[in-house]
Amino acid sequence: MAEWNISKEKSSGIVAEQEYCILVGLVTKDQTLEQVEEYLDELQFLAMTAGALTKKESDPKVAPPR
Repeated sequence: MAEWNISKEKSSGIVAEQEYCILVGLVTKDQTLEQVEEYLDELQFLAMTAGALTKKESDPKVAPPR
């Protein structure tokens, strides 16, 4: 449970831990690099609005199976 500091001393209110995320997108034969980058941008925005800080993004290309 969060603790509140209601004294007259300067405080930051509720103390919360920072959440982090790593975003990974895969470029396949059905998607372009631009599409995947757009999806990752949207996902990063959603993560930010949820309070997460993106530490790394990756968009590797996947070779089709043989």
